[in-house]
Amino acid sequence: MKFKHWIFLIAVAQFVFTSCGNNNSNKTDEPDSTVVKEVVRIPYDTVLTATARIIAGLDPVDQVSVNAITQTSDWQTHKTEIKILFEKAEEKNLRQMRIWAPRELPEGKDTAATLFYAFSGPDFLYANTFYPAAKKYVLFGLEPVGRVPDFDTTQTHKVFFEATRRSLKSSLMLNFFITKDMSGDLRTSEYNGVTSVIMLFAAYTGHKVVDMNYVLVQSDGSLKVTAYDSLKLLNGTRGIQFHLLDSLNRVKEVDYFSFNAENDPFNTSSVKKYFESLDGKIFGMLKAASYLMHYDGFARMREVFLSKVATLLTDDTGLAYRDIKKTFSNIRLYGKYTQPIESFDYINLADLRKAYDSSDVKPIEFTYGYGFGQKVIIGRK
Repeated sequence: MKFKHWIFLIAVAQFVFTSCGNNNSNKTDEPDSTVVKEVVRIPYDTVLTATARIIAGLDPVDQVSVNAITQTSDWQTHKTEIKILFEKAEEKNLRQMRIWAPRELPEGKDTAATLFYAFSGPDFLYANTFYPAAKKYVLFGLEPVGRVPDFDTTQTHKVFFEATRRSLKSSLMLNFFITKDMSGDLRTSEYNGVTSVIMLFAAYTGHKVVDMNYVLVQSDGSLKVTAYDSLKLLNGTRGIQFHLLDSLNRVKEVDYFSFNAENDPFNTSSVKKYFESLDGKIFGMLKAASYLMHYDGFARMREVFLSKVATLLTDDTGLAYRDIKKTFSNIRLYGKYTQPIESFDYINLADLRKAYDSSDVKPIEFTYGYGFGQKVIIGRK
């Protein structure tokens, strides 16, 4: 699906009036209230935006045909139940995260930056929570791309809405996706892929959809726009690219890629070249990453990731503390040390425990990652 839009400059005008015949040298200069500031109107796709809001359980704001689905009992149930999920997430984590982030992570206010969020899945919600001003978000995971749902009112969409809510429960209640659960829910149909979840999070965080494209990463690392049906047949790393418009009239790019980040497949993949081509100011994020980059089996991904990011927000699962110390000269610890959850009780975090015991650690009032989620680390080069 490809949408072409242009950014139109509606009005740019500045008028400066000076008084004539007034030679009073004692008059002080005052701001000119007659200056008309630049006004830019950026068009967005009303159907995609309405679809995103419908997935998020929000009433559409534009009058488009897809809105008819909101009159069905399936959507009314979805609207009620997903609202409860988000209210609990706000109370438990999101409100406190939005207070903490501007104070401790000012990089999140950088409007020229790229956020590189490894092993994120479709987690645009928390990416935007900690880095709300980023110009570009790069996400990846094993989860399938999926496609934009078709809300044909002659069909039932109960299964879609139920699967969507199930896939969100761990993310909203625990602040991370449970991979095995999400993989099942996102494979119930082609409409339950990452595309739907990113659209949902975009709508919830106040974004409109300017456009979206299915993309294939070519051998040189560039992105080729392709139709969804062709995407399924072509070899290479599959992905999706959104352009979103936030509430401050800023356009953001969100790229998601579906691939295996283990050494052998990653090292020969075209997406490696795409990551290596990223430039400018890049910040990194890791959360509930299953300790993958602690292992040598993900060394190539770790090397590319660490070579790119200037500032890193992570928990203990993202990187071994020894690798954080080698890469970042300024490290700040937050929360409190706890042992890894039972599923990862074999992970050795002795050096991180020592750092928590010997450092000035700031408390946090939210959970980030597995279990109690109280091990938060910010590293700066």
